[in-house]
Amino acid sequence: MKHTQVSISKSIKQAEGRISEIEHQCNEIKCEDKIREKRRKRNEQSLQEIWKNVKRPNLHLTGVSESDRENGTKLENTLQDVIQENLLPQPSKTGQHSNSGNTENTIKILLKKSNPKTHNRQIHQR
Repeated sequence: MKHTQVSISKSIKQAEGRISEIEHQCNEIKCEDKIREKRRKRNEQSLQEIWKNVKRPNLHLTGVSESDRENGTKLENTLQDVIQENLLPQPSKTGQHSNSGNTENTIKILLKKSNPKTHNRQIHQR
């Protein structure tokens, strides 16, 4: 009888030890979840800030009326003028650009990046 009582006592202590370990693991998991949730919120806020910054620098031409912006050809001509005046190298005395072969490609790339219906950034005249 005493032997069974001792073995039951051992079993109870072992079970209590396992329960204690499981409770400790649960607490660690809860702490990790809190950290993970804080990190998720911080990442979400960072993503929102990045998105705000990405949306902000869109294209809007100052001095171009809304109806002209909707007319793609006229807008492309206006953009080409702005690009040539401000972004491309000025012609040398011989009348040649140092990279005149790339001028059309540069304009096409910039036009693709500046869809007038979705962008609203101002380009100021110099």
